[in-house]
Amino acid sequence: MIKAINAYTNNIESPEFAVSEIREQLNWLVNKRANAVGIVTCHSDFLDNGTVELLAQDSPFDIVGITTIFSGSQSHNGAEGLTLQVLTSDEEVFVTKFSEPLTEDSEAGVKRAYKEAVSEMRAHPTMMFTFAPLPKTVPGDDIVRWLDEISDGVPNFGALAIDSTLDFSQSRSIFNGDYSWNRIALVLVYGNVSPRFLVSELPEINMLPGQGVVTGANVNVLTEVDGAPLLQYLDSLGLISEGMITIEDKPFFFDSGDGSKPIARALLFITDEGNGVLGGRVHVGDTIRIGVNSYEDVVNSAKLMFDTAFNLPNVSNIVSCSCMSRFFCLGENTSGEIDMAATASGGNVPFIIGYTGGEICPVPTATGESVNRFHNFTLTACVF
Repeated sequence: MIKAINAYTNNIESPEFAVSEIREQLNWLVNKRANAVGIVTCHSDFLDNGTVELLAQDSPFDIVGITTIFSGSQSHNGAEGLTLQVLTSDEEVFVTKFSEPLTEDSEAGVKRAYKEAVSEMRAHPTMMFTFAPLPKTVPGDDIVRWLDEISDGVPNFGALAIDSTLDFSQSRSIFNGDYSWNRIALVLVYGNVSPRFLVSELPEINMLPGQGVVTGANVNVLTEVDGAPLLQYLDSLGLISEGMITIEDKPFFFDSGDGSKPIARALLFITDEGNGVLGGRVHVGDTIRIGVNSYEDVVNSAKLMFDTAFNLPNVSNIVSCSCMSRFFCLGENTSGEIDMAATASGGNVPFIIGYTGGEICPVPTATGESVNRFHNFTLTACVF
């Protein structure tokens, strides 16, 4: 059985004091089991000031994770915080690996990292966590697909990093005292564990008028709609005012026309050339519509998912990821989703939530099987 211990600090000024706070909350000598791994999500300043490096040096287990714009647990949350959940067990085993940098041959590098991690146990794991930076040229769909291929579809849960800068230039993955703009951190979980996975999507009912067709795209970069530059399409929908583009809280829905459900993608940023970098792949010929979501949409969907999650049988802890675009919908009530989780937990089940640049979580198919998917605009949960 996996036991979870949470810790939180918002002390950016003193790495030593921050680590001392974490150490006190973990109470490791009392709570430790034979095997452990730490999952961390934090403001990027905790990397730059050396806190995460010091925490890794102080901890008798590996620490992996990503940067975020907001994180929390049942008792603490904040934008300038560090949230840690330690998974520890006498039965389950955790194997970690930091990939080589993503380059032109990213597929080979990602698959090699998995193979090297698996070689220690000589078998596929029960499940894995994947924590990736926010690569501007490698969409999240590809990372999930590559790991699917090399692992024969091992259930995969995780997220892409995000940060509070306008261009997300400080979005990084974390592996012990190291961090990276282009490396992936893996955690392979071995043992008799049966995690449950939940995905909450926002409704597609609130759409802006003006369906278009993608006429220009390259991997995850959207350049043209209806034969015109992307900015012209956005302007026609009233999304550009006095040179300001308001799209961070609006999902882009792409429909391939093959009968499958439209895919929601977050527009991460606009390049200097006026092109849109999306959280996942986009294809020429897809139809595009832009949605509008409200605070109520976000918190109501969060309440529904967490009420379901915490009422599942034998819940010991939850790891949850929420898209940054949902966060922007919350407005001033930045802890809205975390509050829903805290209420549903009754204060009895540890959980952590971090906001992300994309979510990785298995979903059920029509035949009842489970397949790994890369998401935007979702709230996901891995329930132990």
